[in-house]
Amino acid sequence: MEVAPMPFQTRNQKIAHLAFKEIKEMERVKSLQAGERERFASMAKKLPFLVRTAGLAQAISFLEAKSKSSDADKALLSGLSATVTVMMNFPTGDLFTEKCRNANNLSEYIRLTETTLEALEWFKRFSESVLPVQEK
Repeated sequence: MEVAPMPFQTRNQKIAHLAFKEIKEMERVKSLQAGERERFASMAKKLPFLVRTAGLAQAISFLEAKSKSSDADKALLSGLSATVTVMMNFPTGDLFTEKCRNANNLSEYIRLTETTLEALEWFKRFSESVLPVQEK
């Protein structure tokens, strides 16, 4: 089921739409196995706390390092990157991780952090409601 964007959306609605699209794409291509889905949901829940305590640059660098060994972390980083890149109007080729580490100024870093936290809120919600996780 494709959800068409509404003509006038709030910022939060746009982020929700983009996050939902990323989660549905992951589900469609079946890129995550059951255990990886649980890891995706777990990291989506933990990452906002990590951003608030350690900072955006450190949290994203941590996720980037973890993504080398885990498909779930790679999927979260990819979806988060796509969502935030659109919301921040970055050029298509810009790397989200580079922008997190090398923001031009403090106001851009703060805006990037806020946008990332808003996106993570929706990734957390949709990972709980949309991605099927097997009960133990």
